[in-house]
Parts: sequence; C-alpha cells; structure tokens
Amino acid sequence: KFADILTRRKIENERDMDALTQLYHKDVVRHTVNETLALSAFHDCALMFLDVDNFKHFNDTFGHAAGDAILKYIADSIRQGCPDIATVGRYGGDEFIAFIPEIDDVQQVRDIAQRILDLVTDRERCLRITDVPDCPSLSIGIAIYPKAGHSYNELVQAADKILYEVKNHGKNNYMVYGDTGITMIK
Repeated sequence: KFADILTRRKIENERDMDALTQLYHKDVVRHTVNETLALSAFHDCALMFLDVDNFKHFNDTFGHAAGDAILKYIADSIRQGCPDIATVGRYGGDEFIAFIPEIDDVQQVRDIAQRILDLVTDRERCLRITDVPDCPSLSIGIAIYPKAGHSYNELVQAADKILYEVKNHGKNNYMVYGDTGITMIK
C-alpha cells in the first residue's frame, strides 16, 4: 500500500536525520562517502569537517535554547553554502560534516567554504534567524580525495587534523589538507 510506503519512508527519514538540525546523522554521511568513493575513481571529491568556534560561550551566556538556535542556524548556513549534490550531516555536538562528491578543482571547494563562512558570520542574518546577539563563527578543515585519503576514515582524519590547525591559527577560517601536508588556503 502507498500509505505503508509513506510510513516506512517517514521512519527511515527520522532514523537518518538529526532531530535538531534536520541534517543527516554522521553514519548516513559515512555510508554515502563509502558508496561514492567506490564509484569515483575518476572524480575528485571533498570532505569538509566543520566546528563551531567557542560554542560553549553561546550555551553559557545565552542558555541552551540559544545554543540550539545557533546549531540550527549553522546547519542551515552549511546546507545553503553547499551545492545541492553535497551530503551534509551533523557529526555530533557542535561538529558538522559535508561531502561534495564531484569537484572540478580545489578553488571550487575554497569558494564553498568561503560562502559558508560568509553565511555564518552575517550578523543581520544571524540576529534575524536566531535572536541571539552574538554571531558564531566556524573553523573548517577540508580533505580532498584521493590526495588526502582513499577512505572515509582517512578523509575524516585528514580533515579533522587540518581543522585543528585552523583553530590554532585564529579560527573562523578554512584550510585544505594537501598532498604534501598542511597547506594554508586563505
């Protein structure tokens, strides 16, 4: 029955989506990445690891409802900043993950990262959407397949490593893990 199909899809959707942000759970992203990499021998792909800078400040200063509003705002900004073909998920807490299965070059990924940062740090947009007087920022680590790794785990490890370099160099920025190590992009 059609009603049974709709019910099953609703259950699957609820299982696969983070209730707060309406982004995929990290396991869905992992599955998508693994399936895509198995088919992507001729395409470069990008995995972004995104972390909210100083998120504890929002919870401590404005309360957990404001923290939740910030997480929803960040999720929306990432979704808007990424191309439609991307798979975007909540990794956990204040960490997010985005996978772009086909990229033309690193500049395309730089543009996506910058668009996300611009959306997140737009003060008027932030206040209008969250009603929180402080605007968050993000640090983004980027790993490019196949240079930074050949599996989901390798790409996440590379993106996470470079993310912490961003954090150590002032936050609110992005960096790409290069084939010869860490390369500053911005």
